Amino acid sequence: MGSCPVCQRCCAVAKAIQCASSGGEGSQGHKMPNGMERFLGPPAVEPSAASSLSLMNRRAEVSQRQRSGLQAPLAAVLGSDTFYEKVNRLHQGAETPVSNPLLAYTLIKRLQSEWMNVVHSQEAGENTEALKKGYKDVEKDLPQFEDLEGAAKALMRLQDVYALNVKGLVNGLFQRDSSPTLTNIYRPTQLFQMSADDCFHIGKVAYDMEDFYHSVAWLEESVSLFRGSYGSWFAEDEGSLEEALDYLAFSYFRTGNVSYALNLSRECLLYDPDNKRIARNVLKYEKLLTGRSSEAEKEVVLQRPNVTHLRTRDAYEGLCQTLGSQPRHLQNAGLWCSLDTNNSPYLMLQPVKKEIVSLKPYVILYHDFITNEEAATIKDIAAPWLQRSVVATGKKQSEVEYRISKSAWLKETVHPVIGQLDLRITSLTGLDIRPPYAEYLQVVNYGIGGHYEPHFDHATSLTSPVYRTNAGNRVATFMIYLSSVEVGGSTAFIYANFSVPVMKNAALFWWNLHRNGEGDGDTLHAGCPVLIGDKWVANKWIHERGQEFRRQCSPSPEE
Repeated sequence: MGSCPVCQRCCAVAKAIQCASSGGEGSQGHKMPNGMERFLGPPAVEPSAASSLSLMNRRAEVSQRQRSGLQAPLAAVLGSDTFYEKVNRLHQGAETPVSNPLLAYTLIKRLQSEWMNVVHSQEAGENTEALKKGYKDVEKDLPQFEDLEGAAKALMRLQDVYALNVKGLVNGLFQRDSSPTLTNIYRPTQLFQMSADDCFHIGKVAYDMEDFYHSVAWLEESVSLFRGSYGSWFAEDEGSLEEALDYLAFSYFRTGNVSYALNLSRECLLYDPDNKRIARNVLKYEKLLTGRSSEAEKEVVLQRPNVTHLRTRDAYEGLCQTLGSQPRHLQNAGLWCSLDTNNSPYLMLQPVKKEIVSLKPYVILYHDFITNEEAATIKDIAAPWLQRSVVATGKKQSEVEYRISKSAWLKETVHPVIGQLDLRITSLTGLDIRPPYAEYLQVVNYGIGGHYEPHFDHATSLTSPVYRTNAGNRVATFMIYLSSVEVGGSTAFIYANFSVPVMKNAALFWWNLHRNGEGDGDTLHAGCPVLIGDKWVANKWIHERGQEFRRQCSPSPEE
């Protein structure tokens, strides 16, 4: 089984010491527009490749020296229900952290932002130096701040796309807001409650991006949990009730709810009466409210941030929420199944299970296209070379928020399995996929929260990097599912209004271009975020050149 570096490191360290982490930074006061003042945390960091939180368990072995050297001091220093126990509980039960985004986020947070808080706390006492020494042995394997930030963003992305109830998430449940009721999407085998500090960090990540829609939701839960346990202090906590109230107050102010911001700030002053900055904010809120009617406050409705690059957001999210909605074959006689050889001698004794899932665009699903062993081999080969996926933007390629995944490119010569796969694709499609007529096999890992918003595989600009091989545009896509996914991860065709669930070892094929060379607008598609599980796919993009006598041209824009 393959593994992503961040989550692989998390498990290795957690199994070594059952807890670890590097520290975060405190907040500082800064002036804001309208004279308001707020906290600003660390500078914004672009999400790392770890935002695709995947494959937590590979190489999760460490030396017995690390185990005995760190477990015992922690257990002795911090008592029973402590940081040690909290991390240990994340590994109990049948469900591994990789399959549950809440467990994944919590584990990364324990290892990144909480461990050093424990080491430097007064509770550590005389054992501080011993803990620091042990920490040095595994420090290089710990996740970084951008990994934790990426995990928080992934949770917010899942919250949006699948319309998840935040209070349910805090209690370990995946429930869709289907007003006036909640619909259970998935019930984990291991239930646990997120801490006030867990919620505080997610709210703070949103706050730092000035995304007050999400900061309000998560900080509300943080404040509620802090209130419920006020007086209890945990060495690993980075936030506090006072901080959560302060961040929440300013979030409400920015959304237009000044009266509630005032109430929260007044409450904050009860706990921190000497805080002059909050006292100044109280005076400014009171001044703003002078002459304002209470009815105006009630009209404030929180709105999700606008997404300028995604005009089809509603359709995209609607298809993702169906969790795979293939067209009904009984309602369309043109959709049928068969055993296909494409008249290839190579496939005569091993025909492929073919299912036509759409006629416009023409999309085929090949069941059991590869074996479990072949899928495992491809993932193992690609795993060490995975890097953050990029997108062609104009003349260059760059990392973007709307594609969160990791990918690697494999030549047919790296392993016999790749060559066999190419031969099978050629036999089935009849297309020439030798370089430069097709790109190398791209292996992609969409871990938890990993996604690719609506896009075309073919280039829509003549300056696109797709044309660098001088083999023309991408005429066809052959995509293979290398893994199964419990919830989410469907391939959604936006304008065609259907989605295909992830089916391990199956493959999807479609034409990106009409026979006249024009792009087929109906192929706009997306990779829905992975909610539960770990999604691996392999893409083979086939270009126009080399196919002149294999797929004949036509002036008709409908062919």
